[in-house]
Amino acid sequence: MARAREGSAFTPQQIAEYEAYRRRRPQMLRDIATKMQCWNICERSACRRGKTCLGDHASACISAVIRSVSEEERAIFQLALQLRIDGLDGKAAWAEASRRIARQVAAMAGLGLPAG
Repeated sequence: MARAREGSAFTPQQIAEYEAYRRRRPQMLRDIATKMQCWNICERSACRRGKTCLGDHASACISAVIRSVSEEERAIFQLALQLRIDGLDGKAAWAEASRRIARQVAAMAGLGLPAG
């Protein structure tokens, strides 16, 4: 078990949980990158061949994918994630998010505002 340093504001349990998270984080990022199919744009041929994230660069691939999508698509993704947290299943969350964002884009266009 991890020991808290003298004068630390954190308990040994908090330190141990953080250390466990730090060990799991690279694999969590690779899993996210794989689910987002980041291997499609990855510079590493092994990732493209394996159709999975295999390296230690998952956060860079995720960032590249996010930068490559439109503001509207990012808004749909963000809202769909929130709807999933709120309890909708994946397909329903994506459909509802797409519908809401399309309505917002149409409203903005009706006002003569750029969609993004």
